[in-house]
Amino acid sequence: MEALREREQLGSELLLRLRSVETALEPVCDLLELRPRPQNPNHPAGNLHKLPAPLRVIFSKFDTLATFGTQGGVSVKIDTAVAEPPEKRQRLEGGVSPGPLDVLVTINCPAASSDGAKAVHLRFTHPSLSVVAVACEGATDASVLDALWPDDDGHGPLAASLPSATVGRPYGWAQILAGLRDEAVVVLPSLSSAPAVTATDVVLRVRAKVA
Repeated sequence: MEALREREQLGSELLLRLRSVETALEPVCDLLELRPRPQNPNHPAGNLHKLPAPLRVIFSKFDTLATFGTQGGVSVKIDTAVAEPPEKRQRLEGGVSPGPLDVLVTINCPAASSDGAKAVHLRFTHPSLSVVAVACEGATDASVLDALWPDDDGHGPLAASLPSATVGRPYGWAQILAGLRDEAVVVLPSLSSAPAVTATDVVLRVRAKVA
């Protein structure tokens, strides 16, 4: 019994240290996601250079998952921000400026019933310099994002600092996914000990909620 207790303690300590290493490597991994990509206007990442850094990180992570991951049924594109109608954008010679851009992720979720698969559309926006927000679009119940991570409802100090017209909520997990942990932890100290968040984590949790 004593030997088992020692092994259990060693295992717990190892897990804590591995989580610390994972958190410490987050900035490095996010910088790798921001590496330049070929400028191909026909590729979904053709406008990647026009996105703010946090949204570029999110796009790159889901693009990598969609291209190389084993999950399947995931796609991502750069989309015109829904909060900026064309008539309100700055008019330029020869037309209207394209306005801000969002990242739109589509996750196909196999249904357990005979209703068939459902598609969940997540729109990632950048309403503030150091905050990203997420909204669930389409016919899918918006509650899919409620408590996707425990005790993370997207309300609180971060939400209070954003404009009232913000699309989506500033969930804590989204800040970590976008490489904004260090900025958000000033307002949400609990994020300092939160585990890393990957695109795969988001897909698996969304599918579990929809199933």
